[in-house]
Amino acid sequence: MTAALRLEATSSAAEIILALESAQRRPDAVLRQARSRAGEIAPAVIDVVEKAADGVYLMPKQRNLLFWGIHVLAVARRTELYRPLLRLLRQCAQALAAIHRADPDGVGLTDVDQLTEWRQRLDDMGDTTATFEWAFRWLDGHRPAPSPQRLVHGDFRMGNLIVDESGLAAVLDWELVHFGEVYDDLAWFCIRAWRFGAPEHLGAGGLGSVERFLSAYEAAAGEPLDRETFRWWLTLATLRWGVICRFQAERHLSGLTPSVELAAIGRRVSETEWDVLDLMEGGGPK
Repeated sequence: MTAALRLEATSSAAEIILALESAQRRPDAVLRQARSRAGEIAPAVIDVVEKAADGVYLMPKQRNLLFWGIHVLAVARRTELYRPLLRLLRQCAQALAAIHRADPDGVGLTDVDQLTEWRQRLDDMGDTTATFEWAFRWLDGHRPAPSPQRLVHGDFRMGNLIVDESGLAAVLDWELVHFGEVYDDLAWFCIRAWRFGAPEHLGAGGLGSVERFLSAYEAAAGEPLDRETFRWWLTLATLRWGVICRFQAERHLSGLTPSVELAAIGRRVSETEWDVLDLMEGGGPK
């Protein structure tokens, strides 16, 4: 730790990152220095990421740089490094607004009540939890007034987007498209699972705040959104993910599809229960 704390202002970005690894704990002084130089650290980290993606063997120091570098960049949230994420967030909002403007006539889609559908899916498994039951009851008792039906993507999230140097390039996986409310897509994009470890203040896909995302959608769609209605849909979307997690676990436990991955997804049921309870108490991303 002494060596890490003796770093000079002239130390290279890589030296700063590697010094963090040499300490048993994360020394605050070095972290502050690293965060203040995130713009220098980014290229070194990206270089190692590209090597790893190409299958190049990483030396121990390179692996340490990769680990600590990504940590520092995630914590730093420097405005200039963050700008591409905000651009992508705005593009996602614009894409959803365009999808919701599409003419659904002649497509042959049906309108399915999402609360009823996920209640039935859980019942079909013959399994439930106290939190899920409370959530379904709460959602039924707090259901907002319906909004106009639109063409809804049904699975708009970070894992279903193609991104290039200009930002959002394509939206994938349209098999769940249906008639529904725009809040269905907006809320699904903002559940915790799809921000992949990003902090709560980046609740919209890990790219930016939920409020920034909703405001960008309003600007693109030319119509206002009701924030309380959105939060109801966010609670439902989170509960939906919980039911999906339980379903994936059942595929493994029943022997239908033995899979460590499915079993691991099943363990996220409890995480989703926490999120649902938090949302019902007024918590969650803003």
